[in-house]
Amino acid sequence: MAPRHPPEERVAARGSALGALLHAQEALLAASAIAAGLGGLRTRSAPARLAGEARCFVRLLAAYVERPSRGALASATAAQVRAGAFAVSTQEEQRSIISLWGRVVAPILAGSGSASDARTVEDALGRMEAMVSDASAAWEPRRIDVVVVGASAGGLGALMELLGPFDAALPATLLVALHLSEHSHGLVPTLLSRHTGLDVAWAVDGAALHLGHAFVAPPGGHLVARADGLHVVAGPPVHYVRPSADALFESAAKTFGAHVASVILSGTGSDGADGTRVVKAHGGLTFVQAPSAAEFRGMPDAAIGTGDVRHVMRADRIGEELKATIARGRHEP
Repeated sequence: MAPRHPPEERVAARGSALGALLHAQEALLAASAIAAGLGGLRTRSAPARLAGEARCFVRLLAAYVERPSRGALASATAAQVRAGAFAVSTQEEQRSIISLWGRVVAPILAGSGSASDARTVEDALGRMEAMVSDASAAWEPRRIDVVVVGASAGGLGALMELLGPFDAALPATLLVALHLSEHSHGLVPTLLSRHTGLDVAWAVDGAALHLGHAFVAPPGGHLVARADGLHVVAGPPVHYVRPSADALFESAAKTFGAHVASVILSGTGSDGADGTRVVKAHGGLTFVQAPSAAEFRGMPDAAIGTGDVRHVMRADRIGEELKATIARGRHEP
């Protein structure tokens, strides 16, 4: 007679086998989820990022069915909330994502040969939803996912230093208002992309705020950030300039509140000072390039003069500090 195993051992063995099945079908499941509309739920994830997030979800689901220690599961879930499959998502979006995956996994389970697999996955998805919700609630007040930058004369070199530490895995979007001639030759994104791992592009009206991207306001238009994406508007000059850092900062702060960090770099004039006040008033973090390190200190001095600047440092140090803050979360109110 074959030895009989305790129920918990049988559950563990079945979970291990189901986890192995999910791992083996990872690429297929990821492609199926994208075809089923995952991108419509993850609007801040560009296609290349979306594919990676889909694979991460399959691995997380496999962990839930395999039932490691609660601590290990909580750690894996928190990682996906901070920078992975659930980065920058609301509870409603999380429920929709998990529901979509339930439909995606169903055909695989139908051919697994075990009716209990569907119940196991349903239970795993239910537990995942609860743990994702808890992890998201803990992370939300610490999250920074929109960085707005203002610069003018001498600002291009400072921008290169600022963007240097970042790469395309960054779970945040950078938006740049750089004072340019309306007849600019248009090479700014190309030049910046040589100094960063971020994807750099001109901002286009209606574009999504893709994570791991830096968008530069085009010459002659104000860049504003709203809940439905980016908008490039004509409008009159603000402080004699267009694009204006003030217009960008104020729109981002009013839309994303405490999830915003602002940066003022080298430049003449006072553009960005009023915007810095608004970012601080809405709970965001404020950074300014040290005037002594800026080629032109007008904009840094004006921002510091508001009394609302939290960090003053070299441009490269701002980049390093922001990258660390986005990864670990802010520690200040």
